[in-house]
Amino acid sequence: MRPDGRVIRRWITAMVLLASAGPGTSAADTCVFMNEASASSQNGRFTLKARYDWPACSWKATLADAKTKKEVGGSLERLSGHAHFKAFVSNGGSRIVVFEPSAGIGTDDRVLIYDRNFRLLKSFGLGDLLTPDELNRVGLSISHIRFTEIDPERKTSAWLERGVFAFRATGGRTVRIELAEPKILEPSAGP
Repeated sequence: MRPDGRVIRRWITAMVLLASAGPGTSAADTCVFMNEASASSQNGRFTLKARYDWPACSWKATLADAKTKKEVGGSLERLSGHAHFKAFVSNGGSRIVVFEPSAGIGTDDRVLIYDRNFRLLKSFGLGDLLTPDELNRVGLSISHIRFTEIDPERKTSAWLERGVFAFRATGGRTVRIELAEPKILEPSAGP
């Protein structure tokens, strides 16, 4: 069986990142696999629960509405089995954001945006999210990548507010993504 173009592109991208990382930016690591996660909307109405289904090799999730008591189930398409993601749910429950800031060394699928029925609306990779200078600051280990830093005011690297998902890239710039029709908002704040 021949690998498809996407697999080859990911491998080439990973090798280029490793080769260009330079001294001191790559290291060995240890990892404990994550097999479940949860998140709630800021207003508390919606709760997301995700669990890795080992036999199916995919992430299964449910979105529960505390007001109507309805639950919707689905799969988190394109989320890797090796994941350390943060999830966010919009206050209306219409958008689910899965942010993968560290697991794996691939550059694709770092921000995944789904609708309430777990249909993937948009996937953003590092090439979409980071500037060339920020791409040069990406830290690598054997099986992890690092491209975020803690926002000193928010005390976190990623957040959701008023229909916009945001994270702080290494170097201090805030990357913002509108969720209604998923797109990167410009300009983003930075040094």
